[in-house]
Amino acid sequence: MSDHDKSTPVIDTDFMINNAAGLLSIAIQVEHEGEDAFDTDRFIGSFQAAPILSALGIEIALKAWIYRDSKTPNKSHNLYSLFKQLDNKTMQLLEDAWQRGRGRGTHDDPIHDLVAPKRMLEAKNWGELIYPRPSNLCEILEEYQNVFVDWRYLHELLAENSSNTIQPILLNKVLEVLIKTYRKHPRIE
Repeated sequence: MSDHDKSTPVIDTDFMINNAAGLLSIAIQVEHEGEDAFDTDRFIGSFQAAPILSALGIEIALKAWIYRDSKTPNKSHNLYSLFKQLDNKTMQLLEDAWQRGRGRGTHDDPIHDLVAPKRMLEAKNWGELIYPRPSNLCEILEEYQNVFVDWRYLHELLAENSSNTIQPILLNKVLEVLIKTYRKHPRIE
């Protein structure tokens, strides 16, 4: 075996981002198909597949960012763990992009409606209940850190009576921000 065979493979992070964008596109199609489904099988399949595709896209996009920053491939599926492996400049860039891309209460802003139930459950006083803390990208990835793993086995979640709910529109928005920011900022210096 030559030294070339033992070296770390060159990973094309642009291809990874394009792959993530393709998964986002398909996840949105699958989600819409499920909304329009008239039979139980198609609805359940779409209900399960859309979040898995979005989470896989998020995982691939985060790994592209990690590899571009550190040149170290990572095999984790945990979205929060992957995000925490980014360098500080990249994390801040993505957090800023997330805050700018949230929609600020318009129809395309998934944050206020979708994260509110968890915030209500976590509220320690009336102030936190009425004015929940704003969700940032890191919190969302922490909340949805195991979607790709857990939702592949939906029957197990159902058997456990898990309250693990998924909001595909939120996952799609996260993935969209990761992709757009990557394409807008080819290199972080």
